[in-house]
Amino acid sequence: MPRILVCQSWSRPRLRHTGEQAPALTPEIWQTWAGVIKGLYKLSNTGRWEPAVKLSLDARQQFDDSHNTYCDSFDIRPEGDSFEARKVEQAMRIALVLHAIDCPDNPAQHPLSGRTAQTALALATYYGQAARQHQESARQRQDEDSIQRIMATASSYGTETPEGVTVAIREIKRRNSLTQEQLNALALRYPDSIMITTRQPGPEGGRASPVLLIKGNCINSPQ
Repeated sequence: MPRILVCQSWSRPRLRHTGEQAPALTPEIWQTWAGVIKGLYKLSNTGRWEPAVKLSLDARQQFDDSHNTYCDSFDIRPEGDSFEARKVEQAMRIALVLHAIDCPDNPAQHPLSGRTAQTALALATYYGQAARQHQESARQRQDEDSIQRIMATASSYGTETPEGVTVAIREIKRRNSLTQEQLNALALRYPDSIMITTRQPGPEGGRASPVLLIKGNCINSPQ
């Protein structure tokens, strides 16, 4: 499929806190999106396009005004969320496909409309949220699996204390293939149930060692 570029006069969309919500997904949007699959085969055999598609003033304003909080906060978000961090970029790519469906003969001769931009932004927002929910569900399942293995290790190799059960960090790492970063993340997400602390030397001496303290017998909801 030939590459089509969007002509734009800015390097990064500006952040504007307008409080506006993305447009609702209507049946018409879904019909347009379904047409993409049929259109891809047709467009893949077309090589007559000019190298650029220009934005109409309305489309430019749609992209410029779109909330791009994730993009502006991407540098300070340790967990990433790359899809949502590039919501406007993804919307532009979707808009190109929708524009090619609307103008199959020569898309470069027609500016990309504001309606197409609005539809693309709605789709990018919807699929970005769906991807985020999927990632969150996968992370929770991984947490549950890690916690079950930690509890099994604690029941066999842990030490009862007034605060709960402690088990050496090195024991957890060795028997569960968990890294220090993963244990730190679990402790941050479940502060009421798990805590990384230090076991002090006993009366017979020795040295302090890092341990995982499991408070009680259950894991509460993550933070």
